[in-house]
Amino acid sequence: MRRGIIGLVLLLAVAALFGCAQRPALSVDEVESVTFMTLAPLGREWVVTDREVARFVEAYGEAKGLSNENGTTPPACIEVELKNGETLTVWGGGQAFQTINWRGKQSNIESDKLGLLLEEIAQSR
Repeated sequence: MRRGIIGLVLLLAVAALFGCAQRPALSVDEVESVTFMTLAPLGREWVVTDREVARFVEAYGEAKGLSNENGTTPPACIEVELKNGETLTVWGGGQAFQTINWRGKQSNIESDKLGLLLEEIAQSR
């Protein structure tokens, strides 16, 4: 019984440390520019308005970390250029989760608002 409890505690600790996506906090004041992109079939991109930047930051802010076991080819992308020169990339649309690339590391997050925004971008082909 004790071994089972210790095993469960270790499993939960590993899941807490490695199973959740790490994502940067983000505020509108940190954003230099945001570009929306469709990825297929021909792809198109456009720099968004301040209102759309605020909508993205709000949707991104409510995202929850997920395990990195999910994968798909997303139809849309959001590229965020920060004032400090770093880039945050978010892929999604068509599924319940989103994938981010931050500082060379890829992880999954989930936000209903962000999913809806990416779906709108994908449909704007």
